[in-house]
Amino acid sequence: MLAHEINNPLQAVTNVMTLLEQSTHMNERDRGFIKTAIDELARVNRLTQQSLRFYREPVSPVAINVAEEIESVLELYAKRIAAKNVAVTKQYRADGAVINSYPGDIRQIFSTLLINAFDAVPVGGSFVLRVSRSADWSKVPALDGLRITLADNGCGIPPGNRARIVEPFFTTKGESGTGLGLWVARGIADRPGGSIRMRSRIQSGHEGACFSVFLPSRPPGVRG
Repeated sequence: MLAHEINNPLQAVTNVMTLLEQSTHMNERDRGFIKTAIDELARVNRLTQQSLRFYREPVSPVAINVAEEIESVLELYAKRIAAKNVAVTKQYRADGAVINSYPGDIRQIFSTLLINAFDAVPVGGSFVLRVSRSADWSKVPALDGLRITLADNGCGIPPGNRARIVEPFFTTKGESGTGLGLWVARGIADRPGGSIRMRSRIQSGHEGACFSVFLPSRPPGVRG
């Protein structure tokens, strides 16, 4: 019902804009404005659909293309990333591989990592995002899965804080932080047998942090 209530007026406005764009009475300047409006309406429609997906979670794990879920989160934060002139390098090396999980869980983990990295990097900073096939050999038997890595050139994490960043209510963001993001993300990753690891440097000229999330293709004991 909510989807229809939002999509119907969006589609109506888009149709009107399309008719205006086709008008022979439009000069090139006005036609450019209309084209911009149509493009922005299409973006609003995509964001609406993605936001609605956050609330339509399946009741059991489903096959998920992790790269696609990450792209949906990047789209939500695209304006903020562009406003800060942050360069995002994407290296999707999983060749369409999927895992059995909940889409909302994947988006929650990556949203947390992305927001933290965004807050840490300077204007004109950069992220490197990688999704690749991986395995956790510490398990018996080993777990096949995917690894999501997000590296930034931000301020880095001081050694004294590294062991505490996943503690509940620990934050370095003052009143703007809850201290729950990484704690929740770790819980989501741990539940199916995955993990979150971090490494960081604070040396001048080499600052940054790298978070690596391993997610098994399916929880331990579940056969494909």
